[in-house]
Amino acid sequence: VNGLSGDVSGASFDGAVDAMLDGKVGDFDIAFTRHCASGGHPFLVLSSAMRQLQAIQVMRGQMESGGRNAASVVA
Repeated sequence: VNGLSGDVSGASFDGAVDAMLDGKVGDFDIAFTRHCASGGHPFLVLSSAMRQLQAIQVMRGQMESGGRNAASVVA
């Protein structure tokens, strides 16, 4: 359904970023190409990816410094 649908949120790049982080190159390519073809700026996807990676880094720091497990950091 997602592959056939043209419905892509202009403000959210979660699908593209999640595909990138999961190593799903084909899914990322589809989402990124759709974004660019609709007139979106490529840097917005990069910015979204950077925010996601920064959040992951912060959570990792909380786990290491506080001895917390992943479930407690995410909650």
